[in-house]
Amino acid sequence: MKPFLAIIVALSVAGLAKCAIIGRVVCDSSIAGDIYGFGATPVNGTIADRISFDVYQGSVVLVTNVASYNTRSTSGFLELNDLMSQYASQPFMVLAFPSTQFNREVPESNDEMMDALFYVRPGNGFVPTFPVFQKTLVNGDGEDAFFTFIKSGCSYTEEEFNVDLEYSPMTVSDFRQPFEKILVGKDGKPYFRYHASVDVSVVIADIDALLAA
Repeated sequence: MKPFLAIIVALSVAGLAKCAIIGRVVCDSSIAGDIYGFGATPVNGTIADRISFDVYQGSVVLVTNVASYNTRSTSGFLELNDLMSQYASQPFMVLAFPSTQFNREVPESNDEMMDALFYVRPGNGFVPTFPVFQKTLVNGDGEDAFFTFIKSGCSYTEEEFNVDLEYSPMTVSDFRQPFEKILVGKDGKPYFRYHASVDVSVVIADIDALLAA
């Protein structure tokens, strides 16, 4: 291949890769239902400790799937704690759901999850200031009904699927990787969805808007 043509091809491929990530999408908040009919069990708890999401009525809620052995694990968890600190005096909550459906990036058991965060990633004695729930199927067969609902009003944030997804069947609404996020308004409906690479400043602007609504 001639050098000039090779450069053109390389730039075209880079452009396609960039276009594959959509980033932030606006959800259809007119969908029927809300998050308040759902709930989940804390990662180190039992069914008796199950949290009903109706306790978050009137709050803005950031839902995210997380992983402890992902390249974004340290920055992602620290960022979530920072958000909790920033909005400590306002009706805001983060809900985090570990999932093994992305290259087995949550290898520990539910009982070991908090130790993994404390000692490994992020480590340095990290303790999340938001609920971390038990491992959850966010896509595919056996998908948790909460994620079926939360994704139903939102388009995808990335056009392509990663090769390390460990579930089937794949659908267009699937989460593609850990640390995707969906922002829920005070009415319990999804308003925005974010690719894992979206800068937190974008999320903060939307949180502020929904808190002020």
